[in-house]
Amino acid sequence: MVYLSAGLDILIVALFIYGLMALLTRSRYTFVFNGLFILGVIYITAYFLELQLTLTFFKYLFGFLVLGLVVVFQEEIRRFFEVISFWSRWRLSRDKRAELRAVTQVVEALVSVVMRLADQKIGMLVVLRGREPLLRHLNGGFDLNGELSEPLLQSIFDPSSPGHDGAVVIEGNKVIKFGVHLPLSQDFDQIKQYGTRHSAALGLAEKSDALVVVVSEERGKISLARDGALKTMKSEEDLQKDIKKFLNEKFQLGEDKWGFLMANWEYKSLALATSVILWFIFY
Repeated sequence: MVYLSAGLDILIVALFIYGLMALLTRSRYTFVFNGLFILGVIYITAYFLELQLTLTFFKYLFGFLVLGLVVVFQEEIRRFFEVISFWSRWRLSRDKRAELRAVTQVVEALVSVVMRLADQKIGMLVVLRGREPLLRHLNGGFDLNGELSEPLLQSIFDPSSPGHDGAVVIEGNKVIKFGVHLPLSQDFDQIKQYGTRHSAALGLAEKSDALVVVVSEERGKISLARDGALKTMKSEEDLQKDIKKFLNEKFQLGEDKWGFLMANWEYKSLALATSVILWFIFY
């Protein structure tokens, strides 16, 4: 019983540490995370070597550090609790798996429209929702809840359509909203050579786990925004491959039972090791 409670204790803390690591390392403040890791190593070393001056310094530094982290990472902290709340309600039933497999069947329709609009140099912005909530990041737009199809997307992004300048939000195999405005990115190093659509795509990719497909109106170039990074597509095959990869990773479609455990195994191993060390320190 003692070993079971200890193992459960370590696992719960490891899950929280991994969640924080996954969010913070995707933010623009990754250097802060690296600094915190170094401070943690110094503190653990001081604890085992009984360096009283260093421990006293950390004791008074801790309060200011927590306050600073709350200010700097307020967006990430809010997102962290959103994710916890969402996962507490999310279940992947057999019906859900069937629905998600149906999504892969409409990938070809989406890719076909993207390639056609890129050839015509018509701007396009499509959001594929991941697992995290998106509502608070979206502004304006029109509710639709229509089944995804080539004619529907073609009509929405027709230059004469009232919602063609906004984004389409896809959830499952449904277009749930169109004409939506997305948050703009402040990462000027990535968006300096692009326009507003790319800034909006990257802005949402920084704040959520969504995949955003964007077509440039000026050059007809196709890009994907995901996990705070923009990637230019070189071919139709690359676009289709990356969209399918996104669906597979977010919903484990067609993966073996070890797929989730192996994803981001470096962070998971580090989180587990950190949790074990903390358990031995405090107990």
